[in-house]
Amino acid sequence: MKTLILCVDRDDDFGVKADVTSPILGRKDNLRAAISLALKDPEDSDSNSVFAAIQLYDQLKDKGQEADIATLCGNKNVGTKSDRILSIQLETVLELSEPDDCIIVSDGAEDEFIIPIISSRVKIDSVKRVIIRQQKNIEGTLYFIAKALEDERVRKNILIPLSLVLLIWGIFLFFDIFGYAIGATLITLGLYILIRAMNIEEPVILVGKDIRSALKSGRYVMVISALIAICALAIGIYLGYFFAFIDADAPGFPANIIVFLNNSFIYFIGGLLIYVLGKTMDVYLRTGEILRSSFSIIISILAMWFIFMAVIHIFQYFFNITEEFNFPIVLIYIGLGGFIGFISIEVYYYIKKHFPEKRTTT
Repeated sequence: MKTLILCVDRDDDFGVKADVTSPILGRKDNLRAAISLALKDPEDSDSNSVFAAIQLYDQLKDKGQEADIATLCGNKNVGTKSDRILSIQLETVLELSEPDDCIIVSDGAEDEFIIPIISSRVKIDSVKRVIIRQQKNIEGTLYFIAKALEDERVRKNILIPLSLVLLIWGIFLFFDIFGYAIGATLITLGLYILIRAMNIEEPVILVGKDIRSALKSGRYVMVISALIAICALAIGIYLGYFFAFIDADAPGFPANIIVFLNNSFIYFIGGLLIYVLGKTMDVYLRTGEILRSSFSIIISILAMWFIFMAVIHIFQYFFNITEEFNFPIVLIYIGLGGFIGFISIEVYYYIKKHFPEKRTTT
């Protein structure tokens, strides 16, 4: 009976900090990787996890039990991408080791997110969590907080939303507009949570990088379209908030959320269309080529708008915002949305088949 001692480095500290290729197989390579990471960053707990795994491996070998040891590394962008990489590496390790069961050695809850993936492929006999001793005085606590704030994941997940909230409150309270401060804060936090929940951080980051790159390189078409898109987004948020929360006839919660979306979504869609068209034009002016994906994206946005309008009408009737349920209108919206969505798929596969892999020339 063979036992696999498995370490998980979900954010790939071994690769990023110590330039170690994963998966890491065998006692010798794991020891070398742990020492390399410890020398690069002595405060990183991943090296301690591997040391603990090696200790456990040696104990099993001393008892005469057959054992293997391996470390899986994901990606610095923790999430779907890193978990897919871990899943692929896990398959490789299992093919090479062929274990009967597995013991997971972890340094925290984040790495243990992959446990369901592992358990679906091999029996997990035990999970050992390695806890590093820290100073117990106030100085040690403050040092721990300071080091945590240096972590990129902490900055992105905690400092960014916190800084946005503080900026919003500071701006609106400076003008003594308390109600707007509350509304803007809720909207900002809601958008941030929505982005996180839908796992679309990477597309949002790419948009920001596109705008920053355009500013540096003087791509004015891209810059202007991005500014117009941002203005459309801001107008949509303002009008949605006004009619949902400020207007005298505004309904109560949760109906005011429907009113907000009904009045703002068209501006969101318009801003998105303007941004996509601006980016398409920018690429065309620079390269003489048209982005292949632009066609299907634009058509998909239109399809999404029709489907959304049908859903909004249904919810308006459900929450008594409107007294009459116009079934033909809902049916038309759904039909148009479905038809345009189908056209979007057909256009995408047609262009993919008849034009170059990434772009279609004019």
